[in-house]
Amino acid sequence: NDQTVTTPFTRPTNTGATTATEAVGTLKVVAVLKKIKWDLGDTDPIEFEGTLSVTSKQTVMGLLYASMLDTSVRISWVVYEYDPLNRKYFSAFASSAVGSADAGNVTRGVPGLLMKDGDNLALTVTPSPATDVQSPENYDFTIKVIPWPLATSLYLASASLRKVTKPWGRTGPAGTAP
Repeated sequence: NDQTVTTPFTRPTNTGATTATEAVGTLKVVAVLKKIKWDLGDTDPIEFEGTLSVTSKQTVMGLLYASMLDTSVRISWVVYEYDPLNRKYFSAFASSAVGSADAGNVTRGVPGLLMKDGDNLALTVTPSPATDVQSPENYDFTIKVIPWPLATSLYLASASLRKVTKPWGRTGPAGTAP
């Protein structure tokens, strides 16, 4: 968690004669997402694309060089969208229930496993810095995560007032989640 991003949630502030809004908070993150994909099935992988800091890139590359034997992960995320009809941001896809009241607090995440493509882990980091953001230096990455054999819930919304919970994973004999 070496990057800080501002949540889009705001709250009203009363500064005397005028009412304004202020940002509710910030999140410490490992990566900033550019794209996320899930086909909504309870055993379907979740694919993430985004950028990592130099520190996170070095950590990931060190794990890859060490031939990871344990591919278990605990991952959390939140994707925000704007609802133009209700004129506010909302959590469109998250690993935990997120709302304006809790300022984007994301729980410990959900358990998963790094997916394998044949013998290779579905985890890549570009060797050269990304060009879309020049400072601070960051690197593009992709990762695919499959659910740990444990039923959990993911949170989706198509608008600020249209929220649903979908299952991800099935309970199985895999032992304790990471």
